[in-house]
Amino acid sequence: MSKESNAEILKLAAEEYETAKAPFKIIREKTALLVIDLLEAFVSPDGDFFCPEFLKIIPKVKKLIQICRKVKIPVIYVIECFHPKGYDKGLMWDMPLNKGIENALIEGSKGVKIYHETEPAPGDIKIIKKRYSAFYETNLNSILRNLGRDTVIICGCMTNYCCGHTARDAFSNDYKVIFGSDVTATDNPEIHRCELKTLRRGYALIMSFDEIIKELKTRSKKSSSKVEKKISMLQ
Repeated sequence: MSKESNAEILKLAAEEYETAKAPFKIIREKTALLVIDLLEAFVSPDGDFFCPEFLKIIPKVKKLIQICRKVKIPVIYVIECFHPKGYDKGLMWDMPLNKGIENALIEGSKGVKIYHETEPAPGDIKIIKKRYSAFYETNLNSILRNLGRDTVIICGCMTNYCCGHTARDAFSNDYKVIFGSDVTATDNPEIHRCELKTLRRGYALIMSFDEIIKELKTRSKKSSSKVEKKISMLQ
């Protein structure tokens, strides 16, 4: 391979990491919202895994959840928690990222409660997971299929672990993935940006909160002015 051809390949890759756009659309009747690990352990300032970056996304996530409920997009909360004796932990507790998880994310503990500002409403769905991906050995795939959903919007934390792994598994299960760039967060802004680049090029349509809401409004105009009005009132 010549230096010139290699340079062209690297240039194309660099451009696609920044600008690639998956041809996915948000069709309300086919879409579900996944709220990943917005737990007291992560979001509350006194939580064992608290990071200010997680708290920053809450205002937009709250609005996104409210809007999805209004336009009849199912809201599915995904919660990571484990048995107190670790029967279901696998290798999770062995990794540096999860140091202290055996105390913070245990069934019945405060840490695994959904963050109080984003609590589920009647009709919302809750799923318990034991690994990074919301699809691994859960009934998420079955629920989505039975709801007739082929598209998921992903928000929550962490961008490069539970959110990113869920996005990859969703794609592998033939779901169209809408990944919220400013309604997901991790503990390193540069890693957040790098993960978005990877997902953008190979797995998902990366959209900001404003872009997601605009898409919902655009789709709503074609079917219901009442829905569009509901969205506008919540912004």
